[in-house]
Formats: sequence, C-alpha cells, structure tokens
Amino acid sequence: MVATPPAPDRRARLALPPGQPPALVAEQGAPAGPPPGPPPSAEDLARAAVRRLIGPVRQDGCREWRGSYDRDGYGQAWYQGHRRQAHRLLAIWEHGDIPRSWEVDHTCRHRWCVEISHLEPSPRAEHRRREAERRHLIDEEVD
Repeated sequence: MVATPPAPDRRARLALPPGQPPALVAEQGAPAGPPPGPPPSAEDLARAAVRRLIGPVRQDGCREWRGSYDRDGYGQAWYQGHRRQAHRLLAIWEHGDIPRSWEVDHTCRHRWCVEISHLEPSPRAEHRRREAERRHLIDEEVD
C-alpha cells in the first residue's frame, strides 16, 4: 500500500489569521463580496423600502399593495416624511412629475393595484369622464 501525502493546509496557503474562516476570504487574501462602490443614496433606499411592499403579479395581471391602506381603500406609503398614495408615488417614479391637478387612473379598476402598466396619469376631468363612463356601463349590465 502506497502512502498518500497529506493535503495542503488551505489556511497556510491563504495566510489567514487564526480563527478566520476561509469562506470569508477570497483567493490571495482579498475580501470576498461585491466590489467596492458608492453606497446607495437615501433616495435609493427609500424607493427600495416602498418597492418591498409590492406583491407578486397575480393571474389577472394586478400587483397588490402589501402596505397600509387609507380609508378609501388606496395603498399608502411614507415617503420623504409624508404619507403618499402608493399608486401615485409609483406612477411619478415611472412617468416623472405629475401635476397636482391630475389623477392616476387604475385601468384595472382595483384601488389596491400598483402594477405600473395599470396606472395611467390623466387630467382630473378626463379621469372623472372615464369613471362616469364605466359606471354607466356597469349600470347597463345590471339592468
């Protein structure tokens, strides 16, 4: 029977200090992990916190808001020290600034939905006209 030489000690090869686990150190002693770069901005962190409250896509294509709701059934989020309607906040991030006189229409008709493709900024008068048209269609279906 031939004796095999002992396996080389990885700790010795990487010159790790005693007690340092090898998994935390990459080859040649460089720290493991992502390359250094600028830290995320406060805005990036705030947006990430809001986006964590968006549910997965449902079968109907909607994405449910998983945060709190206002008394009218719209999702709401704290952003930059103010309570905001979640769907409006996401529409602003997607489309840019939306005038205060405009509203964000849920084309799917679900107030809790925050799927960006279901949110359409429009002037208040246009939004009201669409709502009246939809109510009229619903009333016709009931008759």
